[in-house]
Order: sequence, then C-alpha cells, then structure tokens
Amino acid sequence: MLKDKSVSINWKISTEQDVDHYEIERSINSTLYKKIQTATALNIANSAYSFIDNYAVTGNNYYRIKIVSKDGSIQYSSITKITIGDVKATVSLYPNPIVARQVNLMMNNVAAGNYNISLYNTNGQQVMVQSIQHPGGTANISLQLPGSISAGMYQLRLSGKENNFTNSVIVK
Repeated sequence: MLKDKSVSINWKISTEQDVDHYEIERSINSTLYKKIQTATALNIANSAYSFIDNYAVTGNNYYRIKIVSKDGSIQYSSITKITIGDVKATVSLYPNPIVARQVNLMMNNVAAGNYNISLYNTNGQQVMVQSIQHPGGTANISLQLPGSISAGMYQLRLSGKENNFTNSVIVK
C-alpha cells in the first residue's frame, strides 16, 4: 500500500510453524532483490507483520517476502509492484551512430511482456527482427546487428502489447 511516497508493507500468516524470520526484499527491476528489513517470526496463529519503506524510488518498486525456516529452508511470497509517481515509459539507444554493429537498448519503466525489435531501412523494408522477453521496469539490452546491415539511416522499432517505440538510428 502506498502512503505519501512511502510504501506500507503488511502481511498476515494464519498458520505459522518453524519459521525463523522474514526478510522484506525490494527491487527496481523485478530481477535483483535487496533485503531492506528483517522481522522475527512470532510462530503463533494469525500473526500480523508491518513495515514502512521510506526509501522507495520514483517509478517501479517490486516487493517480496523471503520466508526463512528454522531448518534454513527458504520460500518466497508472490511479488507486489508499487509505482510511485507518474513515470513515463521510455526507450533510448546508444551509441547512435551505431559502431561495429553493436547497439544498446535502454528500456525505462516499460511494462513487462514480449517485444519485437525490428529494424527498417529507408525504403520501409524490414531488415532485422528479434524477439525479447522483458521482465518489466528498467533493462539494458545489448543487440548485435547482422553483418548484412549496410551503413545508413534506419528506424528501430520496439513493439509490444502495451508499448511501441520508434527511434531513428545511423549505422556506420
């Protein structure tokens, strides 16, 4: 739950046995998580826990609870996404002009999903297509253009269910 740019994390456990502790983890890209708080397990029926994250970032924040049992085994809760602020989804390319057929695609606040990356020449002909699975949030994707791509001006399009982006690029 979002409260004044702080995130309130609350969870309840109806039956709790042999749990040592809980670790609240946060990620900004839904892939790499960092522990932000630990809570000792009460090990009683109908336990309730709460934590306020005052350091949430503008944009997407992903939270999960790591459940650590007394025997050392680990389980994870489902992931919850909280977005702070009205952050626009953007895609940028670098370097531009593209050198050595290598380009980086920086996706910022882009919805999770399957995307096609297509490259079109000045005649509108598709000269490359590649599919990617984006986990959501921010990601940097390195692309190697085919050797058959000649120097010149192109349109690179990223298209998916929720988002479509087009960038002009120069290949040297």
